[in-house]
Parts: sequence; C-alpha cells; structure tokens
Amino acid sequence: MAASSPSPTSLREVELRLLRCTFPTAASRPPPHSPPPVHPLGPVAASALAAVELGDYAAALASAVPHILRASASTEADDDSPAQFYGHLAAAAEVFVLGDDGGGAADEGFECRCALVLSAAVAALLAFTQQNVTGPPRKYSPFPFFSTSSFDDGLYSDAGGKQDQWASIDSHVHGKFVPFWTSSLDERWYSDPGGKWEAWASHHLASFGSHVHGKFLLLQFIVFAELLLTSIKSLDSDLCSVSWWLCRLSMSQQNILDELSSSLFDQVQVYKNKMLAHFGELERVSSYWGSFLCDGEGSSLVSAALLEAGLAEYK
Repeated sequence: MAASSPSPTSLREVELRLLRCTFPTAASRPPPHSPPPVHPLGPVAASALAAVELGDYAAALASAVPHILRASASTEADDDSPAQFYGHLAAAAEVFVLGDDGGGAADEGFECRCALVLSAAVAALLAFTQQNVTGPPRKYSPFPFFSTSSFDDGLYSDAGGKQDQWASIDSHVHGKFVPFWTSSLDERWYSDPGGKWEAWASHHLASFGSHVHGKFLLLQFIVFAELLLTSIKSLDSDLCSVSWWLCRLSMSQQNILDELSSSLFDQVQVYKNKMLAHFGELERVSSYWGSFLCDGEGSSLVSAALLEAGLAEYK
C-alpha cells in the first residue's frame, strides 16, 4: 500500500491519545486537543476517539465501522463462510484507507480515515481485554461490526434518528444490505447457531499451531482488531504506534493459547523491535510527538515501551 507521509499534526495526536487510554493518568494536564480536520469525516473521527477515551468501546465502533465498511459495497461473499466474509472486510478496510483515488494521498481525508481505522481497532482490542481480563464486563454483540447492546442498555436516546441513520447505511458486504448497529438484526447472524462464527474465530487465532485455552468471549473482536491494524500496517513509518498495538495484540493472542507458539513468538519480536525503534529512546519520542506531550510524558512512554518489550521477550 503506497501512501505519502501524512502531516504529523492531527494523526499523531490521535495516536498519542489512544495510547494514553492504556496508561495511568498523567500528573500534568495534557495540552488542549486540536480541532478535528475540516473534512466530512472529521467529526466522526473525533467522536470515535472520544468514545475510546471514555471507555465506551461499543460507541467507538458504532461511530467508525459503518464508514469504514461502506467501501465493501461492491463485494459479494457467501453468508455461510466467516473466512470469506472477513476476507471481504479486510479488503474493504484497505480500500477505505486508500480513499477514492486509491493512492492514499496525505490530506485531511486520509488522516481522518486512518484515525477512524486506528480508533476502531483499538476499541475492538480494548473491548476484548476488558471483557476477558480487566473487567468490568459489558454487554456486547459477538460481532464487532454491529451490535444491539448499546440500544438495549439505553445508552442512546436516538437523538436525531441515529438508529434510522445507521439502518440506512449502504454497506453491502455480501450480496445484501447489512444492518449496521440497528435493533432489528437478522436472527441468523446475531444468534450464531452452533457458535460457528466464534468457532471460526477460535480456529483463526489458533492458526499458529496451538488451540485457544479455555473460554474467552469476543474472539471476533481480536480478529477484527488485527484485520484493521494490518490494513494500515504498511503505513507504520507514519503511524508508528501501529507496531506497538500489533505487539500488544500478538501478545494477547499468545496469552489465550494453551501452548507457546514459536511462530507467534517470532511475530511478537518483529513488532517489539519496531516498537522499540520508534519509542525506545526519549529523543525519538520527543521528536515524534513534540508539543503534544505532557511534562515528563515522553519518559513515561519510553519506560512503558521498554517494560512491554521485556515482557514480550520472555512470553
């Protein structure tokens, strides 16, 4: 995926704000947030990012996913094949990042698209982590690309007819309209008879040669997060934090397998080395984020990167 380097302003601020969601609150107040880019996707990207910061991962996905997957309007896939369906989702995410011209030009639209994909990926990964590790558990659909839980829990009042807005989105993933984030989902999708989709996700995560150990929820969320991060991985010279998130995701995958996988360990090392190349020294961190950093935050980020690298070395 060839793309020019995006401006380091809004996109790098998005990267930093997402990483902050996983660290203790800094003692000093961060600089004021920059206004969203003047682009139709600017407010959407800002909404998804803010939802992740609030820990409302379902809302973040609700903001981002319908826009990302509109790029799949021309694809057709077999309803009964999770692998084929997710393959089309991966293609849709890549098409979305590249934009209408297919070149991924470094403009405000490109920044917004990258911000949406990164925010959705982080939301999916953190939802999986919250549901299985940190708590408290929340009510999610097993499918990260749509859910009724937010409406069931009364989190949305449908101001401005948002349910109708999501229902009308023309995301045509496999030969029919897919009702994103509506309260009237096709029962065959939502009930997942026989757990076929979760079983497929478990098998996909076990592709490194080891089975998923025990009962984990939202396995499709970690698959979806990996799919989205991979769609922007080739841009990691400009989105350096992608390697950090992929390192974390790969370590999470290793932690849920019943045996250590040498191939997965090698993958973790690749992402770990990229992460350290970008964030293992204070000078590099300060150069990358500049005035977006709080006082002393650069040193904290370096310490976190080194700590996680140490964990990755022995996992």
